[in-house]
Amino acid sequence: MENYEFCHDEWLKIASVGGSTEDFRSMYETVDAVTDLPSAFLWEEILKAFPDSKIILTIRDNEDVWWNSALKQAKQLDNPVYSFTRMFSPTARRIFSYGETVAMLGFGVKNDGSIFFGRRNLNELISKMAYRRHNAYVLQNAPKDKLLIFNVKEGWEPLCKFLGLKIPQGIFPWKNANSGVVDKMKQEGQGTVLKIEREIKISLSCIALAISVLLYAFYVW
Repeated sequence: MENYEFCHDEWLKIASVGGSTEDFRSMYETVDAVTDLPSAFLWEEILKAFPDSKIILTIRDNEDVWWNSALKQAKQLDNPVYSFTRMFSPTARRIFSYGETVAMLGFGVKNDGSIFFGRRNLNELISKMAYRRHNAYVLQNAPKDKLLIFNVKEGWEPLCKFLGLKIPQGIFPWKNANSGVVDKMKQEGQGTVLKIEREIKISLSCIALAISVLLYAFYVW
């Protein structure tokens, strides 16, 4: 979400016309770590901008485990509620459009949904091929002395050893159980979600007011 909130315009530019090393340096010069999409797709360009960076390739037990997780996430978004938000919130339309651009950037596929009834019909074959290509490319091209292949099931030890940090007290955090990232955002009061909720309330209030005025005018007439 931070990539969307702070680098939205830059990522749209990169997706449409490309970007330079200086673009990535400007985007992330005050950032300690970056994860998830779309940055994971262009890790190599980020490494050029920050040659001392370390690379962590997070893997799943196998591609079917990864696919099932991705599918659960897509199904969570394939919900009439989110189609409703797109109708009444400019911010929701903007973020869904951004997500579709990111999908095109990494997977080469476009959501076939409309503003009213958005659907995310993921193509299993194409998605798995993209997953394989990504992992294979990282393994082949990332500097071996800067690369950690990491499954979160391994916990703190390999991660902290790779980063040269002490192992924290407590269990390894797990915040996206069952692909519930949208619910997690809502629970934490994420700024974009709150803005969408405000816009929906304003839109519905304006519609209710307009209907009331029309009914009153019709009654008086």
